[in-house]
Amino acid sequence: MFRILGMLLLVESVLVLMSAGVSCLYAEPDMWRLGVSALITFSVGFPLFFFNRDMDGKMDKQRSFVLIVLSWLLVVAFGALPFLLTGALPRIEDAFFEAMSGFTTTGSSVIADVESLSHGILFWRSLTQWVGGFSVIVVTVALMPLLGMRELAFLAVESHESSSVKLLPRIVESLNWLWGVYFLFTVVEAVSYYFAGMGVFDAVCHAFSTISTGGFSTKNESIAHWHSSTIEMVVLLFMFFSGINFSLLFYVLRGRVGKLFRNEEFRYYVVFILVFSMLLSAGLMIVDGTSFLSSVRFSVFHVVSVMTTSGFLTQDYMMWPSSLWVLLYLLMLVGASAGSASGGVKIVRAALLLKCSRNEFYLFMHPNAILPVRFNGRLVPLSVLNNVFVFILLYIMMLVLGTFLLTCIDLPLEDSFGYVLSAIGNVGYNAGMDAANPIAQLPVLAKGILSFYMLMGRIDLYILFFFFSRGFWRK
Repeated sequence: MFRILGMLLLVESVLVLMSAGVSCLYAEPDMWRLGVSALITFSVGFPLFFFNRDMDGKMDKQRSFVLIVLSWLLVVAFGALPFLLTGALPRIEDAFFEAMSGFTTTGSSVIADVESLSHGILFWRSLTQWVGGFSVIVVTVALMPLLGMRELAFLAVESHESSSVKLLPRIVESLNWLWGVYFLFTVVEAVSYYFAGMGVFDAVCHAFSTISTGGFSTKNESIAHWHSSTIEMVVLLFMFFSGINFSLLFYVLRGRVGKLFRNEEFRYYVVFILVFSMLLSAGLMIVDGTSFLSSVRFSVFHVVSVMTTSGFLTQDYMMWPSSLWVLLYLLMLVGASAGSASGGVKIVRAALLLKCSRNEFYLFMHPNAILPVRFNGRLVPLSVLNNVFVFILLYIMMLVLGTFLLTCIDLPLEDSFGYVLSAIGNVGYNAGMDAANPIAQLPVLAKGILSFYMLMGRIDLYILFFFFSRGFWRK
């Protein structure tokens, strides 16, 4: 286990060194401080990797869960070093929050003026999201089945492939193909952003934060900075793709496009976007007096941005009527497809909940009816349905608990709910806030709570509950 942790730190040191290289290209003094950050990370990672070659032993489920939690915490802790040493965020809690937001692809930030940061730090912020996004896909699609979490494997993978819980017969080959899809889309995005009007640096950084559904931008106004409908359309398109199960994108690249349109989760994904876009557009026209074309443009972009938990902005949504925030809340709660880097409950769980609710209403009329729940033509086992109900219940319970904790430190109820929902859903939208940069003004305890909720939403509720349970440590 320690060898794996050391390997992760070695990889992270290389990534920080890449950021130092970017600062070097722009002749920025942060180059040396980023180099020191890389050196410190390497100095810790090398002995962990080199001197524990024969000490790991067999990785059972218990040690695997511990490894997942420790890996995120360790990578985030050392990922905060570049912010600290460069002076971008001199306070430890702010640097840790920013690193946690990056690696969990949440996109919330304590930095008021991102345009004042060096290119190296901006590159590091986007790079943390890119790495974190792929890590989430790997855990969901590849590692969950290996850890024996069959219900989650069904939701994430078997929902589109009935013959196997793996993308390909060999898990290593699956990871290679997933990495290829992820990297290819990143390159295509960067090139598309460049031809749409972004500079090379901005195009690369936004490609990193789009494919990972992270939402970090190099500009204070996010996508609205460019005032370009072309750039908005390109961002919208790739946010949409990033919210699709990456295993389905793999099949699309292999020419099996029919799998995408036959997939029930994808159809729900499209329907949810259309329905919520129409509702939000109608709300903007009726309540806010926005013109038809503008309302459609704003609503579709922000619905996709919130649903995929990307968090990009083209409008100051805080100026919208508070009644429209309810739609954003629902989108934050649902999220996008399982097997993508997005957060939230995931569409497949929401769809199964809707199917079960429909059956319950039908049983009032026909008490003796037998109503199996099917997804993609397959009978959904009762164990999977139980998993869905328990997950959603835990999700809501933790949402209520987090809201309560923030209100205990004198934050308004509406603000507390928006913060926690955004954190656990890894969205980055903070519905209910009206300050220019509200997160930076939060107390240290509030930032700690939100950091924990970002981690909870990113890893998995079950893994964290297992990790903190007494029975887990007795084994």
